[in-house]
Amino acid sequence: EMSREVPADIMGAGGLIDDIAAWMCDSAIYPQPFLSMAAAICAIGTAAGRRYAGPWDTRTNVYCIGIAESGSGKEHALTCLNNLFFAADLIELFAGEEIASGTAIESTMAVRAVQLFQIDEFGHFMKSVLNPRATSSHRRDVLVKLTKYTGAATRLVKGTEYANKKERERIDVHEPCVCLYATTVAQPLWEAFGSGALGDGSVARMLFFRSPIDYPDHHAPRLLARDVPPALVAGIRRVVAGRDADNDFAFRAAKAQMLDGRNRPGLIRVQYDAQAQVVADQLATEQVELKRRHSASGFAPVWARWLEHINRLALIRAISMDAAAPRITAADLAWARALVEHCIGTLISEAERHMADSQYEAAMKRVLGIIRKRGQMTGNDLARATQWMSRRERAEVLGHLEESGAITVTRAVTGTGRPGLLIRPVSME
Repeated sequence: EMSREVPADIMGAGGLIDDIAAWMCDSAIYPQPFLSMAAAICAIGTAAGRRYAGPWDTRTNVYCIGIAESGSGKEHALTCLNNLFFAADLIELFAGEEIASGTAIESTMAVRAVQLFQIDEFGHFMKSVLNPRATSSHRRDVLVKLTKYTGAATRLVKGTEYANKKERERIDVHEPCVCLYATTVAQPLWEAFGSGALGDGSVARMLFFRSPIDYPDHHAPRLLARDVPPALVAGIRRVVAGRDADNDFAFRAAKAQMLDGRNRPGLIRVQYDAQAQVVADQLATEQVELKRRHSASGFAPVWARWLEHINRLALIRAISMDAAAPRITAADLAWARALVEHCIGTLISEAERHMADSQYEAAMKRVLGIIRKRGQMTGNDLARATQWMSRRERAEVLGHLEESGAITVTRAVTGTGRPGLLIRPVSME
C-alpha cells in the first residue's frame, strides 16, 4: 500500500503556486497544504488558458481532484478560488458550482472559452455517472463533455447542430480551456471506479490529490479568506495580461480576447531551456516504455497520459515562476514528474484496494477496510459497523476473508463475559 505522505520536493512548487497555497492555508481553520496546492495549480491553469502553449502545443487545462474526509477542511480552497478570481476581476472565468448537464458545459464554453468548473462531492457524482444501472443520462453526459474538452484545447470545437438554425445557431469555439477542481471523500470515489471507468480514458485525464491527513489540527487563521493579498491579485492578473496587468484597459482587453472563442487565441510559446530539452527527450523515451510495459494492464490508459500530465504541470509551474517570460526548466520537469507519479500512485493504490466489478467484491473490501481500521473487533462490533448488510451476507464475507487469509476469526470471551467472535486482520498477527 502506498504511503499517503507527500514528499517535500513536491510541496515546494515555488512561485505563485506556493504563494496562493500559503494564503489558503493561512486563512483556513483546518489547513490542507496539498489540496491547496492542487487548487492553486487549477487557478493558474485557468488564468493561463488560451494564452500560453508549451513545446508540444501543451496547454494549461488541468483536472485536479482533492480527496479528504468530511470535516477535514477540503472545501476551503473552493471559497478561496472564488474570492481570488473576484478580487482580480476574473470572475467570468469561474463557472457555476453545479453542472446540470453536458449541454450546460457546452453552452458555457460557447460564451466564455476559458472556465474553471468545480464539483463538490465528486465521488457521489462519479458513482451516479458510472453506475451501469443509472437512469439519468445528464450526469453521464457531463463526464463525456469534460473528457472531450481535455483533448480539445488545441483545436476548433464545433457546437451542437440544432434543427431550427434561425433561433439557435451552432456556436464553434476555438481552442477552449476547461479546468476542473473537485473535492470528495475517499470511499464513494474509489467505489465508483470499476474497471470500465479506467478503460474509457476519462479517469486517466484526472490528477488525484489525496490529503496525507484527514483531520489537521485546529488553526487560528491569520487572514480572512475574503481578504485576498494584493500580491496574489497582481500575480494572477500577470498570468492573464503579462506586463500590462497594471494597465486596466490592457488587462480588460487581454481578458476579453481570452474569453472570446470565436477567434483563434494569440499564444505565447513557452520553450524548454537547453537542460530541460535533454530531460524532455528522455521522458519521451520513457513514455513509450511505460505504454508497452502496462499495455495489458487495467491501468494502461493512466500510464499513457503520464507524459501529457508532466508537460502540462511543468508549463503551469514555469508560468507560476515568471508569467511575463516563462521558460520550462529541468527543475519544472522534475517537480512535475514527481507530482504526477505521486497522483498516479494514489489512483492505482486506492483503485486496487477498493475497485470492484461486483457488489459482493465491493462489500468484501469495505468490510476488510473496517476491520483493518479497528485493528481487532468482536462479531457484535462488526455487526454494528455493517448494518447495511444482512446477517447472511456478513457471514459469507467473513468466511471468504478468513479463507483467503486476510483475517483470522476465533471464538473468545468478549467484554460482556459471553463467548463470541474475535476478528483480527492478518497484518496484526
